Amino acid sequence: MGRTPIAVVCSGVKSILDLPKTLEVLESENVPVIGFGTAALPAFYARDSGLKLEQRVDTPEEAARILRLPWATPSWRRKSPSRLRNSDMTHRNNLSFTRIGRNKTKPLGIAIEHAVIAGWTGRDVAKMEEHIEELAKLGIKRPAATPLFYRVAAARLTLAGRIEASGGQSSGEVEFVLIQDGGDLYIGVGSDHTDREVETYGVTVSKQMCDKPLSAAIWPYRDVAGHWDELVVRSWAITSGARRLYQEGGVAAMRTPDDLIGRYTDGGGLSDGTLMFGGTLPAIGGIAPADRFEFELVDPVLGRRLTHAYDIIALPIAG
Repeated sequence: MGRTPIAVVCSGVKSILDLPKTLEVLESENVPVIGFGTAALPAFYARDSGLKLEQRVDTPEEAARILRLPWATPSWRRKSPSRLRNSDMTHRNNLSFTRIGRNKTKPLGIAIEHAVIAGWTGRDVAKMEEHIEELAKLGIKRPAATPLFYRVAAARLTLAGRIEASGGQSSGEVEFVLIQDGGDLYIGVGSDHTDREVETYGVTVSKQMCDKPLSAAIWPYRDVAGHWDELVVRSWAITSGARRLYQEGGVAAMRTPDDLIGRYTDGGGLSDGTLMFGGTLPAIGGIAPADRFEFELVDPVLGRRLTHAYDIIALPIAG
């Protein structure tokens, strides 16, 4: 269901089932569960099961906007269900990176099959609370737990210098990125560009709304593992030609790669073809849209940096 362009309208899950486990399975399969006029999960005959939903809409227009959400559109989407095969159900986003090691630089193509956004990853509880509060000002509810891991379509990942987003309420946020390929872990930097209007009523859905720009260059994790906490991330927002520092801070503010990977995999490792965003920092002066977003990951120990920048083209919203 998470990969199929279909919406199921129902009166909830039968109360004889394990309702918490049902919600957990749906979330793990990237299936949003959205309440219409309710913030509670209905239980078939019962209006309220006692379980809270992360996402709610109250009007047909809000529901319609979600149903127009641009999910991943690989070729299997055009096939009839009877012709689907397991191999058709995996969409690979083939990205051409440049691997920059201590002694050698070479091109490296990686097929990304699974993309994950790690949210609420702060080591510093006070700083994380600051970010939660700035989002609350936009109407985004507090997370049920920290950290949380949101699955997004691998097709959303891009190395391009321009993205298109519906309306003018989206914005970027710089994050370190983990990429597993060929048994090796790599580090990059990216922007978890998000639709802030949609985020107010559905964080999981909002993550699917926008492309996720990435730096084309990546480093082997082993090259920076020994001085990980020395790395710094920064971003700048450019609006009407004015450039301002938007975020700045050390990756030490977020949980370490090993911590995040362990929590996501229950103590295991990332499978090849997995990319994970590692969390972000509060925006200086608050979250705001921009015409252009620039970001970097700096390694002051080895004297190098990963950078990327992209323009945001706001698409009109009809209706």
